[in-house]
Amino acid sequence: GQLDKAIDKARQVLARSPDIKVADEMLAFMLQQKEKPDQAIETLRRSVASGNATDAMRVRLGLLLSENGKAQEAVQILAPFAVKGDPDVLNAYGIALADSGHLAEARQQFDRVLQVDKTNASAYQNLGVVALRAGDSAGAMSYLQKALELNDRLPLALNTLGVIYAKSGQTDRAIDAWQKAVQYDRHQYDALYNIAIIAS
Repeated sequence: GQLDKAIDKARQVLARSPDIKVADEMLAFMLQQKEKPDQAIETLRRSVASGNATDAMRVRLGLLLSENGKAQEAVQILAPFAVKGDPDVLNAYGIALADSGHLAEARQQFDRVLQVDKTNASAYQNLGVVALRAGDSAGAMSYLQKALELNDRLPLALNTLGVIYAKSGQTDRAIDAWQKAVQYDRHQYDALYNIAIIAS
């Protein structure tokens, strides 16, 4: 549990031996655990730029980029790995595509996940988010409810469901969904913002 010391030690190792791939990978992982995604991303970017990154490190970089709103770069990095059909990669790739405005292509990736794993709650959640962006509230509701049947602790699904409730005038249900989203993830700033706007 001594993340700060572990991070310092990994940096010392890399200062002496910058070509040790596992040190770069571990440093990025620990920075992510320390909730410093930008530093984790920079660590992996350096590794990729130096030609020292493994495929696993490239995938981790793509996942981090997708999770942190760097959609265009995530699409470029994850595209070659999406052909392998790994559900985590496909979900991240789909999110990056959606954030880049390619909603139809994003849906294709989430559908591919469900062909491999019909119980993948994240894929249903992501389909719900994309459906709402496309203006299909009924479709979004259906996907989100399916996601929450499979896993009732999905903060993004709960936040998005709250948005649908709010748009239909169901304020109490919206606030309840947003409060649950924040309960499960204190970094759900969109949900906190939504609560503040509705409650004010």
